[in-house]
Amino acid sequence: MEANMTQAHDFIEGTPVGVLTTEPVSRLFDYLAPAGGVSVGDLVKVPLGPRRVLGVVWGKGTGFDPSKLRPISTVSDAPPMTPDMLDFVVGFLKSKLDDEDRAAVESEAPPFSVPFINM
Repeated sequence: MEANMTQAHDFIEGTPVGVLTTEPVSRLFDYLAPAGGVSVGDLVKVPLGPRRVLGVVWGKGTGFDPSKLRPISTVSDAPPMTPDMLDFVVGFLKSKLDDEDRAAVESEAPPFSVPFINM
């Protein structure tokens, strides 16, 4: 289902955004915000290879060439993840990753209340 697109969003259509997928990888994937935009914490479906996978909008894109990015396929009508939920994900990932991957998660985390993250 599509999210209610009448609210204000952090990222307007076509803006590169970083998405943390449910796939076992330790990095964000960049996608283009869909029509109507998206916000940090929105639950989305994104193309990954030949499949569509679940993910959460994590923040701004990580710097890939926007002309090579695919758009987010679907924005869920479920409520977005709260800052506390996103903070929990950061803490969980930090506890499961090696030092190099942990640094990547810290540098790409959304700008919420986790004091050890530099934005």
